[in-house]
Amino acid sequence: MKNKLLKKGSILLALMISFAMTQTMNAQYCVPEGTNADRYIDNFSTTNGVDNISNLGSGFSTDGYGDFFDTHTLSQTAGGSVDFSVDIENETAGFRIWVDWNQDGVFDVANEVAYTSSSYDTNHTGTISVPASALEGETRMRVVSHWLSSSGDVDPCVTGFTYGEFEDYKFVVTALSACTGTPDGGVTAVDPTSGNPGSTYIVSAQNYTVAGDMTYLWQSNTNNAGWEDHGTASAFYEDYTATASSEVGDVTEWRLEVTCTASGETSYSDVSSFSTEISYCDASSSTVEAISKVVFAGIDNDSPVSSTEGYEDFTAIVAQVEANGTYSFAAEGNTGGNFTNYFSVWIDWNQNGEFETTEYVEIGSIVNSDGTDGQQAVNDIVVPSDAVEGETRMRIRKNFNTPSSNPCGTNSYGQVEDYTVNVVGAAPFPSPYCDIVDAADVIVEEITKVEFAGTTITNEDTTSVLVDKTDVVVNVTAGETYTLSVEGNTYGDFETNIVAFIDWNQNDILDDSGEVYELGTLQNSNGGDGIAVSMDILVPSDAVVGATRVRITKTYFDDLSEAIVTPCGIQFDPFGMGIESGYGQALDFSLEIEEASTVDCSGTPEAGIATVTPEEGEVDTEYTVAAAGFTTGNGLEYQWQSNTDGAGWVNEGAVSDTFATYLATAPSVSGVIVEWRLEVTCTLSSETAYSEIATFTTIETSLYCIPTLDCSDGDNIVNVTFQEIDNTTDCSAGGYGDYTSMAATVEAGGTYPISVTVGGGWDVESASVWIDFDNSGSFEENEFFYIGTGSGETLTENIAIPADAADGNYRMRVRVAAVPDTDATWDMACDEDQGYGETEDYTVTVDGVAGVNDYTSSNFTYFPNPMENELNISSNKNIESISVYNLLGQVVMNKVNFAAGKVDVSSLATGTFLFRVTFEDGVVENFKVLKK
Repeated sequence: MKNKLLKKGSILLALMISFAMTQTMNAQYCVPEGTNADRYIDNFSTTNGVDNISNLGSGFSTDGYGDFFDTHTLSQTAGGSVDFSVDIENETAGFRIWVDWNQDGVFDVANEVAYTSSSYDTNHTGTISVPASALEGETRMRVVSHWLSSSGDVDPCVTGFTYGEFEDYKFVVTALSACTGTPDGGVTAVDPTSGNPGSTYIVSAQNYTVAGDMTYLWQSNTNNAGWEDHGTASAFYEDYTATASSEVGDVTEWRLEVTCTASGETSYSDVSSFSTEISYCDASSSTVEAISKVVFAGIDNDSPVSSTEGYEDFTAIVAQVEANGTYSFAAEGNTGGNFTNYFSVWIDWNQNGEFETTEYVEIGSIVNSDGTDGQQAVNDIVVPSDAVEGETRMRIRKNFNTPSSNPCGTNSYGQVEDYTVNVVGAAPFPSPYCDIVDAADVIVEEITKVEFAGTTITNEDTTSVLVDKTDVVVNVTAGETYTLSVEGNTYGDFETNIVAFIDWNQNDILDDSGEVYELGTLQNSNGGDGIAVSMDILVPSDAVVGATRVRITKTYFDDLSEAIVTPCGIQFDPFGMGIESGYGQALDFSLEIEEASTVDCSGTPEAGIATVTPEEGEVDTEYTVAAAGFTTGNGLEYQWQSNTDGAGWVNEGAVSDTFATYLATAPSVSGVIVEWRLEVTCTLSSETAYSEIATFTTIETSLYCIPTLDCSDGDNIVNVTFQEIDNTTDCSAGGYGDYTSMAATVEAGGTYPISVTVGGGWDVESASVWIDFDNSGSFEENEFFYIGTGSGETLTENIAIPADAADGNYRMRVRVAAVPDTDATWDMACDEDQGYGETEDYTVTVDGVAGVNDYTSSNFTYFPNPMENELNISSNKNIESISVYNLLGQVVMNKVNFAAGKVDVSSLATGTFLFRVTFEDGVVENFKVLKK
């Protein structure tokens, strides 16, 4: 009996505790109250949940609140969804659902609205999506009907509610199942797809894998500069709020990186794009009382006082202003009788597509004017000192009774007009063009003289990286040809590359197609000895008339480091080891382009000389056909013609009365020669002439596969050293680096050491090498060399060159793969399935046959490293010469005195230096040593 009582007491105690916990859970949520039983929720049910609700015929609950938490349960996994249906009795209502996903006892009206209707109805159906980040366990769901809100919008805690009914249910969130295999990256979208600089937009995705042990990471790629991470990988998916870039014309791609951490597999969504574009808000007037005159900074525009257009676009009319300038503004208009009208002006000084309060000016008012009586509102407008240079938008709004402070939308009485304002001198040189990157690190080697179209520019500035000569204006005529000549100081017997960039289309970009002119190499000049490079330059007939910019760059290069052509840098890539600030200078001057000749043609015209750029290329690639020295004027027609492999001349494009270059596409077959000529006809004399012919040749497309791999997490090649090759690199785009311009010289039958340094992205990084000795365009089993397996270390092995290898060049492929040595098979040269790793291609040059004194037996060594005042070098072979370079590629020691196996390096500064040792048989060894 006693035991029964104890057991009964325990049960009672448990029930009391359970009741108390339930009361506590219920008590933490607010209790709404409804007072009108006319319209209520009668049926609520769900489907597709793990557990579902079916609460039918519930009627109007007491006090308009039905608490079904303990009797009706809905459950679903985080990231899943359920469908619902609800019936509203006694006519229509809107409907809303809240779920307390974070279980804090409060329905967050901003983030926990699980459904909202869009119309009134007697029945609503929809879907409740469970956030992947929702806390596991029991929580509360609240639903409401509202017959005065189509969206059911109401405070979830309202009392005295007369427009509907509330009901509460239990919602159980269960854990996600762990992911397996390769996840799905899903489909992305951006909203909106374009917008003003600095505006925000939403990046979202659908149909990606939702499971446990997942991470999600948004990535962007602006103007193909490469993918960048945004934030850190998160266990839960979230939409991303992005900010538009500051440069108009930028295109930013977005993708979602989805990773199953349980399987180590990653996928990417498809790509969506956002464009930065200037877009102004709409504005108008519903009852038009017209603006009849605007006078401002060169604008003097009369518009019809009888106009019925609420908005008039006069953006083709341009005002010219300067930064810090003050300009009078005057406006007239029709007030529609004895009324007062006010004028307001906005000018988008920062060119961000928005009319901001700091860009607003009240002009003043007019009273009882018909718009033709000369009555004006007048005020001054001050141009800010930091106004962005270039063309921007001005908006004028005339408004009845009060000044309007809103540049957007529709006002009742008045009119809106838009104009263009061109700001000059608002930004420092070289705006709006790019400056020289990392200018502080450039060593100036000056341009001394530029001659163009009869104008000579001399320069004595030996300290500025970018010299401002824009006050010098050179006048040229569209369609005419002029000689450009450049001189400069090379500071010794070195080579400098001279390039001119001319912004013919005046879009503030200096290296568009057809705007880059490589004049040639300037060598061993002191800048005053008359040594110059020159080129004849044709001013395109379609060049935009007016003022534009020319930039000349002078950059050092050598036979080991190719010249870098860019208007925005004086740069150097020493030994292909990475771009550095280099030696040289840039100089800008102005160009005034005048309209082409309008003289009537007569007799036989000149057709000039045709050119193609480049002169050869792969199949199906594009190239440019141009001409110089042809006749311009009235009555002329120009027609491009081609002749493919001697098949006969055919017209390309349409005949035109203005000359234009032609963008051609190479044939789809290699080895084809296409001739080009320009046909020039004077229609007034009926005489025709043909230019000198230029040719284009198609070359073979590379036969080698280019695998796409991911090396961003350290599964990359850090360094390859083989004979003359010593190449240190970062992860290449797409996991592929083309270094075939670098060659290793070997002899047939010889054996040579190779080292491959691998990244530490995985604990097993395997290095492999292939050399295509039969030049078949593919890598075969007998061309495979396994180097080794490691992580974050240098792997070494020997490469045996076949004794029958003929002299010539061969493709060498080096590959790092995140796989154990047993998986690094000969057939992985083109494999993409493994996903992680990097591939680099080089050239191997076979030159001669190895004999008994081949390089591999030389026992070449050098020490110490780091060195102080001496470096010891020993070898079984005689050393012919030693040269020393700094990391910018400049020779710092040449024809080094090498005695008793020692090199005196005491004159070198502290830093890293490249030694180049040439043996008596021509073999070269490169190595790097640190000088203390």
